[in-house]
Amino acid sequence: MKKHYLLTLFFLLVMCIRPFAQEALSPITKTIAIKDVHIVQKPGQIIELGTLIINNGLIQAVGKGTPIPANAKILEADSMYVYAGFIDGISHAGISQAEKKEENTRGRREKDAANPSYEKAGIQPQLQVRDLLNPKDKSIVDMRKLGYTAAHVVPRGKMLPGGGSLLLLNGTTPDDFIYSDNTAMYAQLQGAGNVYPATLIAVMSKFRELYAQAAQAKTNEKNYRLNPVGKSRPSQDRVLQAFYPVIDKSQSVFFKAPGVKDIHRVFTLQKELGFPLVLVDVKQGWHLADKIKSTRTPVLLSLDLPKDPSKKGKSKKGKEEKSDEEKEENTAKKEKSTAKKKEKVLTPFQKKQQAALKQYNAQAAFFQDKNIPFGFTSINTKTANIRPNLRKMITNGLTQETALAALTTIPAKQLGVSKMMGTLEKGKLANLVISDKPYFEEKSNVRFVIIEGKVFEYEVKKKKKSDSSEPANVVGTWNYEISIPGTPSSGVLILKNKDGNITGSITNDMAEGAEDIQDAELDGNELTFLVPIDDSGAAKASLTLTIDKDSIEGSVTIPEMGSFDVEGERVPE
Repeated sequence: MKKHYLLTLFFLLVMCIRPFAQEALSPITKTIAIKDVHIVQKPGQIIELGTLIINNGLIQAVGKGTPIPANAKILEADSMYVYAGFIDGISHAGISQAEKKEENTRGRREKDAANPSYEKAGIQPQLQVRDLLNPKDKSIVDMRKLGYTAAHVVPRGKMLPGGGSLLLLNGTTPDDFIYSDNTAMYAQLQGAGNVYPATLIAVMSKFRELYAQAAQAKTNEKNYRLNPVGKSRPSQDRVLQAFYPVIDKSQSVFFKAPGVKDIHRVFTLQKELGFPLVLVDVKQGWHLADKIKSTRTPVLLSLDLPKDPSKKGKSKKGKEEKSDEEKEENTAKKEKSTAKKKEKVLTPFQKKQQAALKQYNAQAAFFQDKNIPFGFTSINTKTANIRPNLRKMITNGLTQETALAALTTIPAKQLGVSKMMGTLEKGKLANLVISDKPYFEEKSNVRFVIIEGKVFEYEVKKKKKSDSSEPANVVGTWNYEISIPGTPSSGVLILKNKDGNITGSITNDMAEGAEDIQDAELDGNELTFLVPIDDSGAAKASLTLTIDKDSIEGSVTIPEMGSFDVEGERVPE
């Protein structure tokens, strides 16, 4: 059997990781004062150079000229910007892949394919986040660094992966994280592969069937409780019982519906069955915005945006350092070249492509202009892309106030926790994010995140200077190291370029052999590529590296394991 070095490597790394303090400050007092800061109490309401007092994990006072208790610890955040902690409307933070890795069964008839077990069919609405959560998963750390203090987490899976739970992103055990359980039923229009329900139509049919069965089972249980004499005890089916709160309309179905057809299908089910609905991971909602508005359906827009195909960089061989005069001359040439490109007539396909890209980027602004409230979801979005994508939405018409509402007040309302989260007011949870500049500015940095009064401090990393106007020279041999506390690991990355096509291979000192990289793309000085990590080639590690002349830094993301920092340097020829 072929050995895949990354799979071996990361199992070893994960096994060797020991608990360690990350960025949380040890509490000296339970009272914290944040003074002389710009306090954004809620979207559109700001207290300039005010003071906020935290005590025992709650906001004790907020305002201008607020007296500071003698026992308070002063947080050094002068002139910074304080916001309510962000809330992810739907997330997989802390959840590993739910489904088991199965052998390739394409073309092979499954046993009991027409009537599989609930597990094989991807029907497990009874599953709870509490039983699946990995408190040490790096996705939790990554979301917290962005300013998220709470997340509505759901299991991974197929048609009905499980129930949702609202988590506070801090703790050592799953129980520590749970703020509220059984917050939602999570559903997807995702078939079960080689067993029923395998198709979209089958999934919809199965959902109807389960809903009707659950309604009948609920009635039978009620009748039995009222008068059990002479009646057989109703069977207990946890899958059907998971539907009871939905049937009672005390719980909503958070239904994933990215495309316009998905939204149509979900609306069809909702109209037939009458369950409370929240549309999740919406990417093409502008087509049905009027219906969403008229039905007052809560919606969570996707934070995932497509890449602009016209900006894909092509690699060029490195050149010697130029003089200032040469640089100025090149700059002038680039400006002329840019002007010519603007004048260039696009083909019909390119026009259609750019128009579609504009619609995706402007979806949030479109909903804003339609006065349709919305939150955001990070599902299927790389953590590193969240802030750039938010800024891209703002560039395309979304206001900062609306963006902030989508991260705070709207998800708090959708999840029924407005009394304790979403704004900075006395008596609410001390969930805050503090940035050195207004959060949505490109050069702003998150400096502190506070969750129930626990402070996480982040240093500002000095970014390496790079001429992003020219694609980086990636060709050559690179030594790299993966940074895991107590378990450093290194290897060699070899990169080639032929007419803009990046290829290469990668090795590691913990495993034998090398793997070819796949789907490599170079955008300016950012290189991304995939590496297979199992024998089937289905599971792949994703690497994102920033190249600055003779050094590289970035991260590698492994399914089910999280992300790890990578650094390296070019090997001299």
